[in-house]
Amino acid sequence: MTRIAPPQTAGHRATVAVYLVGHHTAQAVQMARSLLITLPAARIRIRHPQALYAAVTGWYEAERLAGKTFSPTVVPHSAPPQTDAETAAHVAFNGPVPGPQVDARAAAVSLSGAGQVRVQVGPLSITTGDRAAFQAQLDLWTRAYKLGTDLWSELPSLEQTLDDVARGDKCVSALTDRLALAAAA
Repeated sequence: MTRIAPPQTAGHRATVAVYLVGHHTAQAVQMARSLLITLPAARIRIRHPQALYAAVTGWYEAERLAGKTFSPTVVPHSAPPQTDAETAAHVAFNGPVPGPQVDARAAAVSLSGAGQVRVQVGPLSITTGDRAAFQAQLDLWTRAYKLGTDLWSELPSLEQTLDDVARGDKCVSALTDRLALAAAA
């Protein structure tokens, strides 16, 4: 007799994936020495400055891809399927995360038909299926970063961060190192 063992899931890491098409409502607010970011289907709590830094650098790295990916004349032809129930995922960033992963898909192979840009930071992956959704996310993360600089003095200014991204600096690891040194002092 053959015995079937349950599958092993060692090393499995859950990821929250959000797909957005079109303009949408998103907010960033300070709350209890942290940031609360709300967007369709997800609530994100950021309690560590490096996680915020990783996210905003990811969105500004993605801006270069968005310019090449989204055509101003192509309108999305599809949106994610609608369901009767909304699911809201909750993600908390309580410590440093690896640098962002940024990628894009051309219009011909994207779900929306208008191209897509994805930014993943730690367990959170946000995919935008058109220029309007991308711009809404870039604006959101810019607002969040400005709020974050009020909470965490160790964050560089937005202008300095944008200069680092433009130069292609590996700024996420540099900030992680600086934060680790500050904690040790």
